[in-house]
Amino acid sequence: MKYMKERKTWSLAFRKINNLNGKTNGKLNDFFHLSYCSSYSYPVERGLITSWGDMEIMWKHIYDDNLRLKPCDGPVLITESALNPLANRQRVTEVFFEHLEVPAFFMSIQGVLALFAAGFTTGFVLNSGAGVTQCVPTFEGYCLPHGVQQLDLAGLDLTNYLMMLLKEDGIMLLRASDRKIVMDIKETYCYVAMNFEEEKAKKSDCIEKIYQLPDGKRFKLHSQLFHCPEALFSPSLMHLESPGIDKMCFSSIMKCDADLRNAFFSNIILAGGSTSFPGLDKRLVRDIAKMVPANTPVQVIALPERKTSVWMGGSILASLSAFQDMWITAAEYKEVGPNIVHQRCF
Repeated sequence: MKYMKERKTWSLAFRKINNLNGKTNGKLNDFFHLSYCSSYSYPVERGLITSWGDMEIMWKHIYDDNLRLKPCDGPVLITESALNPLANRQRVTEVFFEHLEVPAFFMSIQGVLALFAAGFTTGFVLNSGAGVTQCVPTFEGYCLPHGVQQLDLAGLDLTNYLMMLLKEDGIMLLRASDRKIVMDIKETYCYVAMNFEEEKAKKSDCIEKIYQLPDGKRFKLHSQLFHCPEALFSPSLMHLESPGIDKMCFSSIMKCDADLRNAFFSNIILAGGSTSFPGLDKRLVRDIAKMVPANTPVQVIALPERKTSVWMGGSILASLSAFQDMWITAAEYKEVGPNIVHQRCF
């Protein structure tokens, strides 16, 4: 059913963190200025919602304090992991229709939306955000589930790993309030080495950076800067028995129909903040090229805005005139129930 109503659009962005020091329902903007927090809650873990109460509070906060509108004012498109369990999909649908009372709803896979943001409907997406890294092969706008692969290592894990590497060098940034500093180091200075062993052999002063803390103290950064993101290619550095992203991409594509493989190898789209390390795209091309059959072109597309490409793809999709027939309306939900999400969103 087409959702017919004049619509406005809104946008905002913030880090996905909740404070558990008795301020769970406080303003997120205020929270980010607090330095005394002792613990955090992440309502989404490994791409899946695990704390439904906290997640609903955040959704309500987005409407009330960020967008400053009521959920009933317009439809909503929610993104999901490619391996989102059916029960989770139903529960999200239920929350938005029954608790938030939106007039229309749709759910779409993050990797597919990132592909749309890059201007394609067929291609292969390596999406790595805060909690999970996924390979998502997509044909004509539809995810191919048999080819999806997942690595439970992403941005939060890399931040923890960098904290450990800094500790080994005597730099103690271990408090919850230090995470913002470590994340800044990771996002500003870390990079992927083209050859990890050769990079390790370099003199430290060749790669050295100086970092200054808010209190004026300074310390040197060196091998931690390429050790940290190397874990994406070698999860064993973090004691994980999983293939790295290069082998995972190759394996994922090889699980797909032979007629699609060349299109996927030549159209690998990077998405998510954890693919933003300088050098990652070139290293990925080189490592995958070593595994593919002879004369198979390998291309990795690293858009500058890939940190928000999933949101961009959702914005593009929701604005298409052809998409207006795809919304699940409140009336349809009332008639069919939460199962309707499986019939309409795939």
